[in-house]
Amino acid sequence: MLNRIFFAFQTLRVRHAGTNSNPVLILGDYNRDRLQHTFSNDVRIDEGSSRLFEVDVADRNLQAYFPIIRVGLRGADAWWPGTVFVFGESNGPNELNFVPIGIRTWVGDQLSTDESEGLFSMPLYRANITGNYAPMKRLLLLIQTADEHHAGTRDTVQIKVEFANQHPAVFRLEKEQLAGRGAVHLEMKWLQDRFKSSDVRRVTVRVEGNDQWTPQRFFLYGVDDRANDYENMVPLVNIGDWGATGLGKMSADPNEGASELDLYRAYF
Repeated sequence: MLNRIFFAFQTLRVRHAGTNSNPVLILGDYNRDRLQHTFSNDVRIDEGSSRLFEVDVADRNLQAYFPIIRVGLRGADAWWPGTVFVFGESNGPNELNFVPIGIRTWVGDQLSTDESEGLFSMPLYRANITGNYAPMKRLLLLIQTADEHHAGTRDTVQIKVEFANQHPAVFRLEKEQLAGRGAVHLEMKWLQDRFKSSDVRRVTVRVEGNDQWTPQRFFLYGVDDRANDYENMVPLVNIGDWGATGLGKMSADPNEGASELDLYRAYF
């Protein structure tokens, strides 16, 4: 069963892609909607920004599988998302703590209740956990800074994924991208060659400066490139509560934290 459902998205970095309207998440089966939740948007969703919302579903008896997953908008101020990722916090004894539910990338349509500006809602692909030997072509990174005073950093943060037989994949979060309290970064990266999770040798995160950083959540998934109604995903790093890991704060100043950490197969 699920305790919470998380709704992460990255808005396209194009003019007028942001919105003041409220996103809507709809999860259902073939008989009825199991969840229809409007996320209150107190702060404008800006072009190029990433956000992470959550909803408590502990009393709804929801499983992680939904054949129908849609994202909509309540309001006529059109919104153009680029990547959308829905996942849940599970309380099952033999399950990952955090499991993917649905995903869609490079969304081509704007959302709006004004039909002249866009669609009211759009479907997401179902996300399935797959095995270590399934071929992947993309990496999905989701990071959230802790929602506390001085947790953000104005320095560059680099995530490096090293493979056995191909060039490493590097995410560079430039200065200010993780500066705010609770700041979120969601990014999908296409790789030149396919890989299996068994090919991954290291996943490291490094802070390039003395401005201390405290993460709250850190997720990295391999994602396939099949044109089906679902996406295979495999967790490479699955940290839903950084504080529970004992990894601590990060900084290039050794008196303030570690400058680099190895996170491959870190599940919390």
